[in-house]
Amino acid sequence: QQPAPRPSWVSVMMASALEYFESGARENVREDGRENCMFRTVVVERGVVESAAGSAQVQVGDTKVLCGISLEMCNPVENKPKSGLVEVSVDVSMARSIAGSSWKEYDKDGEELANQIKRLYVNGDESSSEPGTLDRDNDLSIAEGQSVWLLHMDCVVVNDDGSLLDALSMACRASLLDLRIPKFEVLETSEVGPSGPDITIDEDPNSFWTLDCSAVPVIVSIGIVERNWLFDMSKREETLCRNVLSFGVASGGVIKQVKSMGSANVSYKVMNNVIEAASLAGKKRNVL
Repeated sequence: QQPAPRPSWVSVMMASALEYFESGARENVREDGRENCMFRTVVVERGVVESAAGSAQVQVGDTKVLCGISLEMCNPVENKPKSGLVEVSVDVSMARSIAGSSWKEYDKDGEELANQIKRLYVNGDESSSEPGTLDRDNDLSIAEGQSVWLLHMDCVVVNDDGSLLDALSMACRASLLDLRIPKFEVLETSEVGPSGPDITIDEDPNSFWTLDCSAVPVIVSIGIVERNWLFDMSKREETLCRNVLSFGVASGGVIKQVKSMGSANVSYKVMNNVIEAASLAGKKRNVL
């Protein structure tokens, strides 16, 4: 009979690290000395990119991201004639090690992050007539049915030490608060041609308006370890946690969306407690 294969040193080290992590969660103490419900220091700086219409840098612990917004006039979606449009991109290449032909994976990672951020601003799918998050408190229409504002939100991940989605959502929201949209008067619109309507405007270069972002959610990610939950996990903690829930939380603590990453079962009681904790955390982060 063949002897059972010995476990590799990698699997032994991972098992030891997992046991240490879960034991700490049960004892309410983490590797960096924080308690389970403690956040790392958050620093938000607006107006960091001079060439952008709105910009911000957010640092959560050692995780750092940038967001810059540019504006463009475009045709509205057919069933949303007054709704503005939002496009999101995320570049993660600066925060990833270069290994062979891994650029495709960078693009995939960035695309997945961008899609999750975009869902904060788009209600329903493209066929839905429900206005977007920003349209509830702002008029992003230039000429109804002919032209609306398109917001390009371009994000760069400078460093990733966990809670990346949370940091990206805060950077996007801070950039929207920094955004200056030019005021103008529509003087004339012609018939719609192949490239859209021809719109003549009178723009005042010194006059701008700002967005009401009270309905814009931020993401709060929470790791679940048995009956315990952890806020603002580091990258190492994320790799060891069996279940992570990311909540989109608007002002007032209203939960807009939930995404689960992991396979561990969560009890009904724990889930209720986690939802309440995410709601309270989201309230605090929406005032940053």
